[in-house]
Amino acid sequence: MDKPGFVPVGREPVVDVPDGQSVKTTVMMQRGAAIEGRLVTAEGEPVVGITVSADRLGYGPYGKKPVAVRQTTTDDLGRFRLHTLAAGEYYIEAAPDPLRTTTGPGNKPAKTYYAGVARLNDARVISLTPEQQVTNVAFTVTTAALANLSGTVTTSAGTAPAAFSLRVQRLGSPTGEVRCLVLPARPGEAQSFQCPSVPPGDFRLLVTTRANADANVEFGVLPLTVEGRHLTNLNVSTTPGVAVHGRVEVEGGGALPAGLQIVAPETEYEFPGPSMTTATTAVPPTPVAADGSFHFSSLAGPRVIRVQTLPAEWALKSVILEGADISDASTTFLAADRPPTLRIVITASTGSVAGTVMTTERQPARDARVIVFVDDVRAWRARSRFIKTSLVGPGGRYSVTGLLPGAYRVAFVDGMEDGAWEDPDVLSRLRPDALPVTIAVGTRATIDGRMR
Repeated sequence: MDKPGFVPVGREPVVDVPDGQSVKTTVMMQRGAAIEGRLVTAEGEPVVGITVSADRLGYGPYGKKPVAVRQTTTDDLGRFRLHTLAAGEYYIEAAPDPLRTTTGPGNKPAKTYYAGVARLNDARVISLTPEQQVTNVAFTVTTAALANLSGTVTTSAGTAPAAFSLRVQRLGSPTGEVRCLVLPARPGEAQSFQCPSVPPGDFRLLVTTRANADANVEFGVLPLTVEGRHLTNLNVSTTPGVAVHGRVEVEGGGALPAGLQIVAPETEYEFPGPSMTTATTAVPPTPVAADGSFHFSSLAGPRVIRVQTLPAEWALKSVILEGADISDASTTFLAADRPPTLRIVITASTGSVAGTVMTTERQPARDARVIVFVDDVRAWRARSRFIKTSLVGPGGRYSVTGLLPGAYRVAFVDGMEDGAWEDPDVLSRLRPDALPVTIAVGTRATIDGRMR
């Protein structure tokens, strides 16, 4: 176990060990960095008992998402200390627990980022070097009139569901800001919910249900504008999704790779799984049969279609829905008189980029990341077919395969948060220093990199 206040910074090289033998590995330790400060109200009073987090950025299809690395709670003077932090960039977030925050008259402490702003995009970054101790990080916690949301959920038949789950998601933002409770129901009574301490803003209330254990998932979306007033007696009635059939083909004919799955991730919001007690998604991956056929029993909302578990040198060529090309388009699936049909084409007619990446000391840049992205900014989006990435391996070597023909850029970065390469702003910053390469069918380009 790592020593308190210390973070691991490296190890001896990994070696192959014969069976039955052991090898000694030395973990090099370094005292972690720390951030300390104080939170106050607009009147200068200490904010007591609020959770303070040192966040790194996560990225996803709904925008940037703060991911807590360390957390603590302010003391009776509003002070906090976040320690054992590795070097890097952090956002400081102060947030009350929504399940403990009252929603009585007047404004209450609301989620606030350093230095005193409500939006992550406006927050100030703190860059830490190894062992750095940053002090006097003081800022004012914003306030807002919080509201309670409450109501009931019914299926399309007007009955209480056997299982349901719900989520409140701010428009254009990732999940996790609002926490909701499913309230116990007596036999024959409607299923009800409560979401306490919801800040002002525009949200969607997203619900999934099952009428019984074997029923298809139903979906409900209720737009909400929260302005500090309680919203009670909300009723969300779910409706069936649409059944979608399809077939996967290989460009030019030929046998399908084994073990393919089709996924249909949401593009504007994220439905929860149909049960609060499970971690499954509302629409899990569906397998592709030996003849290429597949079937979704219930789809709803805006989605993209992607092939999962493709071999490394293969790529998704196209997705056709009833004759229309939706390969890169977000498509809304609505209930229909007859199931729509998807035609998916995959291809092994791709190219690749490989090479070595070295540090400024001419050493292999192991654990650096290579990002290969198309030059056309219109394809810079989440789950793009034209953005691929790989970590640099032993000897500084890397390989990125399965690239569709086109003009690309190759960027080398020393560390990057997962999913950041799907953010157009990140790609815009990388592009000026990225190396150009044109990929044609069968191209095996070699591009070496040097970390700066």
